[in-house]
Amino acid sequence: MGVSSVIYANTGAYVALNGMLTAEKYQRLSDCADDAELKKRLSEFGFEGDTTDDILLRAQDAVYAYLDERSPLPAVRAALLKKNDYHNAKVIAKCKYARRKDFDGLLYPHGNIPVSDMKEQIVKDDYSLLPPPMGEALAEIDLRFAKGERSGRVIDCLLGRAMYEDIFRTLGRGYEEMKAVFCKEIDLANISAALRVGANGLQEKDLREEFLPHGKVPFDVLCLLAGGKTEKVRDALSYSEYRDTVLDAMNESKQGAMPEFERESDNFIIRELRQYKNENSHYMMFYGYVLARLYELKNIRIICVGVRTKEDRGRLRAKLRETYV
Repeated sequence: MGVSSVIYANTGAYVALNGMLTAEKYQRLSDCADDAELKKRLSEFGFEGDTTDDILLRAQDAVYAYLDERSPLPAVRAALLKKNDYHNAKVIAKCKYARRKDFDGLLYPHGNIPVSDMKEQIVKDDYSLLPPPMGEALAEIDLRFAKGERSGRVIDCLLGRAMYEDIFRTLGRGYEEMKAVFCKEIDLANISAALRVGANGLQEKDLREEFLPHGKVPFDVLCLLAGGKTEKVRDALSYSEYRDTVLDAMNESKQGAMPEFERESDNFIIRELRQYKNENSHYMMFYGYVLARLYELKNIRIICVGVRTKEDRGRLRAKLRETYV
């Protein structure tokens, strides 16, 4: 598809931006007294559904339907849907080894590979029709489990690494701006893994198991981070955009919690997407809007949980990701 298709998709996305939640609307949602009031408020903001759970489900379906119908670039669309494919592969692989059969409710229906096809192939140990990175990871999982390395972590690590290999393979030599978004995700995931390894007193081999390639933060810096070497990390990241967030997270992890880093990781991605918000001729405007909608739903889920559990409203609002608009 050409430039005209991108501009056409962007025009629709630009109009749709007007329907996204603002900081003021998030405030009103988080102030709701109970689930019934929250449902009413969401309806006023244009969300449809019989319950808040139904609203979230319908809204998610609408985002992926919009991506399917309006996406101007097949390769970028396929790369974004890889996340759902690999989520499903992880679920099916874990349930296969646990001999669990009732897991359909855990699968995401929006992906490149039909759920029924993936289930059949993974359960039968036939990976020939799956993308090579996924098939190779699943074969390695089978081998590791046969050797006694039976854990969900093995499945998560191997398929997580394969997912990004598959994403970059799908994007090919182009789409550098979208690759930059995925690189940032990889960096933040690697930093999170290093913080977790350090907090739990694990070893370098555990960090290497979780390490994702294609990021910008070198493995040796992650080792310093896992070892709690604050001054060396400060020096190594002196010119990195992650520096202050990582140093804050190191202090936070010593206290046994990292929710602020998780929130800030999402904010990094939102800021990366936001820079294209008004770029009417750039393909990232459309895809940035689609991804921003998914982050918006994440915020609504956080609010739903907080309202139901009567969480302190100040703490609840502190958990919310930045707005896109």
